[in-house]
Amino acid sequence: MMKKLSLLVAIMLLVGMALAGCKGNEATPGINTEAKASDRMVNWLDSQEPPEMNTMLMTDVVSLNLHKHVTEGLVRLGPKNERMYGMAEKWDVSEDGLTYTFHIRDAKWSNGDKVTAKDFEFAWMKLLDPATGAYYSYMLAALVKGAAEYNAGTGKAEDVAIEAKDDKTFVVTLVNPVDYFLDICAFGVTSPINQKFYETVGAENFGKDADKMLYNGPFVMESWEHEVGLVLKKNKDYYKANEVKIGGVDIRIVKDSETALNMFLAGDLDMVGVRGSQIETVEAEGFTVQQYGDGATFYLEFNTRPEYNGAVNPFSNKYIRQAFSYALDRQGYIDTVLKNASLPATSYTTPEIAGKDKATFPQEFAEPLVKDNDGAAAAEALQKGLDELGLKKEDLKISMLSDDTDVAKETAAFYKECWTRNLGVDVEILTMPFKSRIEKLQSDDFLMSSSGWGPDFNDPMTFLDLFETGNGNNHTGYSSAEYDGLLAQARKEGDRAKRYDIYFQLEKLLLADMPIAPIYFRNRDFTTVPELKGVVRNALQDCTLIWAYFDEKK
Repeated sequence: MMKKLSLLVAIMLLVGMALAGCKGNEATPGINTEAKASDRMVNWLDSQEPPEMNTMLMTDVVSLNLHKHVTEGLVRLGPKNERMYGMAEKWDVSEDGLTYTFHIRDAKWSNGDKVTAKDFEFAWMKLLDPATGAYYSYMLAALVKGAAEYNAGTGKAEDVAIEAKDDKTFVVTLVNPVDYFLDICAFGVTSPINQKFYETVGAENFGKDADKMLYNGPFVMESWEHEVGLVLKKNKDYYKANEVKIGGVDIRIVKDSETALNMFLAGDLDMVGVRGSQIETVEAEGFTVQQYGDGATFYLEFNTRPEYNGAVNPFSNKYIRQAFSYALDRQGYIDTVLKNASLPATSYTTPEIAGKDKATFPQEFAEPLVKDNDGAAAAEALQKGLDELGLKKEDLKISMLSDDTDVAKETAAFYKECWTRNLGVDVEILTMPFKSRIEKLQSDDFLMSSSGWGPDFNDPMTFLDLFETGNGNNHTGYSSAEYDGLLAQARKEGDRAKRYDIYFQLEKLLLADMPIAPIYFRNRDFTTVPELKGVVRNALQDCTLIWAYFDEKK
């Protein structure tokens, strides 16, 4: 949400992301309520430009959320996150749980080509190819026989147990039985790619514009005006086109939440995110505010490498990382900035992931794993870290990356005040577009970042494997042999209860070393026009309009 906020996903990665829409190039597009319900476009909003629509390179919730509307993998998640047949009309699993045989349905790409098993073989092998540099390659490398070696550059492509037996049959063999493998087959990075089209447009252009992609999902992207908006239209060649009840989606990129709300109240949007401070206004206008836990954990992400820009990196020391975490007032932040039902995060994995014995994973911990709003402990940890590094407080030159939405700016200001008050350290806030922040994280060009991660599938592994040594989404540089060993054990453990016991150890170890400092588990508020129905919003799908429709009776 970074699913990956990732789920988006993990897959939400940005603070305060709202939903909105665009209509062509008009300044204030009006909703066409005269259109038939089945032709009417949903006017929707997002606060950021999709950074990357190349299936193999996507890591963020903005891109992944858009992608699932225009492309479909072997499996699709249904309205209640149930597994549904996607491009696979059925599948068979061997008795030992290792070999999956997917039978590809009759389906078309938007250029008329048939979707085949070879499209999946090409996409999955390109994802694993070390030359691709895919940040999510670990998702398959950790599971598929021969994939880890190939992805690491020590094995051969022909030894990877991924094969298109023919146009209709796709076979995958795993190293160990994994009960969430089919959920990964529903995740965007495992979607098919038409090899001929990919090679025609070129790897450097694939996914960069509307005409640089092919589509096999419920919608096709008709246009993409960068930093302005996108238009999706119903895909008439989609095999379930009769089940798509809207004409498409107009998406406008709007960074300011007050502007977004004003557009909605003016009748220019069908759905909008609502900040806590806006709820009274929305309800006074007669709209119903809805709430859901989107599965995102927001946190500080520290660069733990020994040096940064040729100098000692203060965040290479875990006590300094702890100091910056302990100094934050999590509930105060929620009450002051978010003003909603988000929860202080004193552990890492979201409460939207089920626990072993308790209802949610965080409830398994009797005591908080992270100290909160403890100025004395923060100051003590800071001094201990400075002593270990041989630094003085005045030597510290700390900066934090922040997105450029209004909520992100308010968030950064709140954190800065906490650090000034509790640590006596002035932090420079580097504000930039979401895409630019992601690029800096991926190039290790940061000290600290306000970041987040959401679940890609319904298992704690979707959070905990992020900090494995060498993971493409592990921007922190954190590396622990003990942590890696526990992850390897968890992947081999077929017993769910025993696997969860390993997850508990991983969570505790991670937050003792603290390459990240969890801050809050996000709950979100939004509202829609009364006639818009069937919108799916939850931790694993963020916002899905595939089953949306307009009720003409409203």
